[in-house]
Amino acid sequence: MRLLHSLALALFLGPTPPTATGDGLPSDHAACLHEARIAHSQHDLERQRELLEHAETLSGRPEGEAEAQRLLAVLDWKYAQREDAARERLLRATEGPEPGAAWLALARLEQAHDRFAVAREAATEAIRTGTKNEVRRSGRIALAEASVAEAGALRRRGEPARTDALREAHAMVLEAVQAEPGLLDPSRLLLRASILRMDGTSALLAWRSYYHVGGDGEMPNAIAEAGGELARLLPLLGTPEHRLATVEALRESHFHVAAALLALEPEPEALDRADTRVRDALAYSDFVVDLRKGVDEYYRRLALGRGGQRDLDRIVRDALRTLHEAVDEPGSLPTSVSARWEWLLERFGADGNLGNTAGYHDLHLGHVIIDDTLPVTQYGETADLRFVALDHMVSNGFQSWAWDNGAQHGGWAGPNTMWQVRPEYADDAINAWRHLHDEESLAEALEMIERESARDDERARKNPTAFLPGLGIRLQLQAGEALLDELAARGLFGEALRMEFIREGTRALIAYSIFAHEGRHAIDKRLGTFDSATLEYRAKLSQVAFAPRPRLAVSGILSPNTGDATPHGQANARALKGVVAWMDEHGDEIAGLDHERPLLPQLDLLTDDQLRAAFRSMDPLARQ
Repeated sequence: MRLLHSLALALFLGPTPPTATGDGLPSDHAACLHEARIAHSQHDLERQRELLEHAETLSGRPEGEAEAQRLLAVLDWKYAQREDAARERLLRATEGPEPGAAWLALARLEQAHDRFAVAREAATEAIRTGTKNEVRRSGRIALAEASVAEAGALRRRGEPARTDALREAHAMVLEAVQAEPGLLDPSRLLLRASILRMDGTSALLAWRSYYHVGGDGEMPNAIAEAGGELARLLPLLGTPEHRLATVEALRESHFHVAAALLALEPEPEALDRADTRVRDALAYSDFVVDLRKGVDEYYRRLALGRGGQRDLDRIVRDALRTLHEAVDEPGSLPTSVSARWEWLLERFGADGNLGNTAGYHDLHLGHVIIDDTLPVTQYGETADLRFVALDHMVSNGFQSWAWDNGAQHGGWAGPNTMWQVRPEYADDAINAWRHLHDEESLAEALEMIERESARDDERARKNPTAFLPGLGIRLQLQAGEALLDELAARGLFGEALRMEFIREGTRALIAYSIFAHEGRHAIDKRLGTFDSATLEYRAKLSQVAFAPRPRLAVSGILSPNTGDATPHGQANARALKGVVAWMDEHGDEIAGLDHERPLLPQLDLLTDDQLRAAFRSMDPLARQ
């Protein structure tokens, strides 16, 4: 299983811990936060809470003190289910230097418990008090989400929506999608809001934005037929005779909640609940909501050491049985696990796996939007591999849930198939564009580069293969700047430049993370049997050696989990150790290298070709 670490996670860690107290806890507030974030990345909740509560007894920067309260609040409500304690912490944090971030966290807490009015109030405060563009943007999305979710809940109960709140939410996400087409969350929200308001034009705009369908109209192949139907039907959304077909096309393009909302539309006439299209849309939407809720609760208990494998297996089995009996003959559900998965794929386009990832028994379940066969060749080894892109994830594994979207599982490979979790890639290039063009985002990134790069040398002196946040941010910005320069040199500018940057950036990300990394997994599994850490190590070597933009690929290896007991952590440490050894051996060839400094913080001095050469030098297939 590969992990995708976003820029947000690269900015995750603070300074290197200085001296510790007699009980092993850091004596510095910032160092406590640093270690607490590492504990979070390793799912060590007990250690994380111990460090954060210790940080409360130390003096520190106001920003850090507010952050400690926000992190403790997440532990309180997400894991311990102490909502009142979490709410109290977040309200205290609203008095800090970035109150908008605390209000956002409070909106999320209230939204999770269907307290929509209170969530709206908190989101409104995030917009009003946020000092950063990103906080205010997120506040607007949180505000819209509360109103759209409330309208959906009211429709499911047969009650009318709050018209003013829904209209405001629709206008807010419409503006967001028009300003930055392609972002998933605003596009998904706009589609639901448009269905609730029977605005077919905006619904089609949202659908196309979500799936990155540009002016050429090319759609993901597994949902192309449904997309073509929606292009015809959505502009006619107000016409009752087209509504059933629209419900079916929404479901077949995997907007299951939106399909159910349209199936429940009360005006001008209720749709026949006995119609198979309505029945399937409603039953499957219930299945998705109920299964996600059950699996998330299992993950919460697993994080606390209380979840067992049989618990998750039972949750999935019971959900499948309920769905099957709602849409087929009761008692006819296939008996074998594999047959049940085949039924789910054939009937609803859902695919995934139920098994172990990084030592945790978890569920990956999404919906197929691309299914294609492509060749992958590395060092003379070639395989025709099936590529499956999944979207609208019901669950993306325990670690994705526990990391709170700071990092996500990005895919996995079988003997001849690669699965990609598409939402974990779709926004990356858009965010990279924003980091290069939004003055506030760029200034923040440059400030972090200056601050964290100054600390990276000390981190590397203590541990030559340590996670170096400054280096990670530099590599990502360098990759983005290089791509921007190449496209500008081709004469692109304005929106054409932005769209090509997003397309090329996404292709580069998929090339290294799916075709190079996951493709190597498939090749290795065909060549022989390797332990998980070795499989990950060899895949990380390939992801750089065969990357069109190796700086992006290397930044995906720089991770807070480097050196921990997981296969990824062990593979990261081994790869970075090899890179340091290569830099030491080839130092005279690296322009500007300072041999008096630790080597790893200077990794960005290597050219793209040198990065590829360093990673190839460690690969047994390359040596053969």
